[in-house]
Amino acid sequence: MARSRLEVIPGTIIERQIATDGLLVTAPFHRAFTIADPAAAAVNHELTNWYSTTAAPVLAGLHEAEPGSLNQLAELKIAEWAWLTNAVTNREAAGHG
Repeated sequence: MARSRLEVIPGTIIERQIATDGLLVTAPFHRAFTIADPAAAAVNHELTNWYSTTAAPVLAGLHEAEPGSLNQLAELKIAEWAWLTNAVTNREAAGHG
């Protein structure tokens, strides 16, 4: 799940494009980006909150050697997709998309 989000890797084409667009956030050993569209930024913020309150606590207890961990991870991915689908659908229905 942690790899589901965009990671900006130094020296890549995407880093150059994000920098050209004025959206690159840099620090020593760190690359990130800002989201230009306010509606998309709001969904990202809500997804980050969902991840920290719903997924992260479960992920902290998983281990690849534990039976059932892969199933729990799959269930979290399904829940994440359902949350994201509902968030986007609800925004579009409310006229914010």
